[in-house]
Amino acid sequence: MTSTLGHLDTLNIDNILKLTESKKAILFDMDGTILNSECLHFEAIHLITQKQSPYTIDDLYGLADTDVYPLISKYMSHDLDNFLKAKNDLMLDLIPATDPNTIIKPEMQKLLKLLNESGKTLAVVTASEDVITHSLLDHCGVSKYFKLVVTRQDTVLSKPHPAPYQYALKVLKIDKKNSLIFEDSPTGLQAAKASGIDTFQVSWYEHK
Repeated sequence: MTSTLGHLDTLNIDNILKLTESKKAILFDMDGTILNSECLHFEAIHLITQKQSPYTIDDLYGLADTDVYPLISKYMSHDLDNFLKAKNDLMLDLIPATDPNTIIKPEMQKLLKLLNESGKTLAVVTASEDVITHSLLDHCGVSKYFKLVVTRQDTVLSKPHPAPYQYALKVLKIDKKNSLIFEDSPTGLQAAKASGIDTFQVSWYEHK
């Protein structure tokens, strides 16, 4: 297990380029790290529960949908599979109706472009559903920068287990000493630390 190397509350491109200079693979969480998309997930859940759930965005922050379901199941009639389908359907309506500029910082778009051009191998490692992950990345125009996208469907165990990050390195064939993670949520940070990969905690997006 490793500890975080530091906490970044500002998306400073020059600083991040220096921090990543010695690494080959840069692994990004998606919701709250690449994108300010936690609010869309929360809105979909809010609609599914007909606004009956007492949970706030902070309560559900960084949790996979399979972990959210037990918390909110009594506020809906859906079983897990129907909940996942209903949430995905709502997200697929919400995403195209949302201005990409409210989801991604221009600095993030520039950072990904520069990292890609410098020869870094970029990957997304997220607990989000596959269809939602690709829809969000495509909508924000950044899919082209990532060699690999790991979603909830790719590993049996999701965050906070390190399996998604371990799977990413296995597919990329890059060892952990040459890799770096950017993560924001407690769940994601737990997974990142357990993977043994150097990690920076970020809070450059407000999720409230």
